[in-house]
Amino acid sequence: MALIPSINLCLRSNCTELVLTETTGVYSLANLGGYGAPNVTTADVLTLTLVITSPAGTAYTLTSGNLTGFPTSNDDYEFVIPLSLLGNRTKIEDGYWTFVWTATYTPSLSYSYTTAKTFTCSINCCINNMLAQLSLSTCEDCNSLYTYGEYVKTVALRDSLDNATECGDTEYIEDILDILTRLCNKSNCKTCN
Repeated sequence: MALIPSINLCLRSNCTELVLTETTGVYSLANLGGYGAPNVTTADVLTLTLVITSPAGTAYTLTSGNLTGFPTSNDDYEFVIPLSLLGNRTKIEDGYWTFVWTATYTPSLSYSYTTAKTFTCSINCCINNMLAQLSLSTCEDCNSLYTYGEYVKTVALRDSLDNATECGDTEYIEDILDILTRLCNKSNCKTCN
C-alpha cells in the first residue's frame, strides 16, 4: 500500500482563523491510505511542508517547525495557522486559495496532497446584509434596497463558485468574485471587509 495524505482547511472567527486538520487517518481495511503498517507512520516523517498560495499568487511555505503537532493520524486535532505566517494579514480574503501538503520520509520518498478552496467570508456577510435589506415593494427607484432578483442572483453566483473550485477554473472564479464584489458594494456593509 501507499500513504494517501489528506488535509482539510476551513475558516473560523469571521475569517480571522485558518484551521488545518489532517484527515489522513490510521491505516485500516476501510482506509488503505492511512498511517501505520504496511504504510509509513507519522514518526517516519523527516520533513513536512504546507505551501499556501493566496488569490494574488503569493506562496507561503510552512514547515515542520511551523506546523505544531503534525503529521498526525488524529482527525480531531486542529491547528490554527498564524496569519503572521501568511503575510501578516488580519483575515483571509475572499478568493481561490491552493494548499500543497508534502510529507517526506526519505530523500527519495515523499507523499503530496493538493487541494483548493474558494473562500467567501466577505461575500457571505454581504449576502446576509442583502437579505436584511430586501425591498418588499415594487418601487424601482429605491436604490438603497436590494431587489429579490439581485439577492437570488448573488446567492446563485456564490454557489456556482463551488463547482468552479472543483474544476480549478480560476478565470471563472475571478470573474464571479468581481461581479459579487460589485453587487456587494451597493450594500455599504461596513462589517464585511
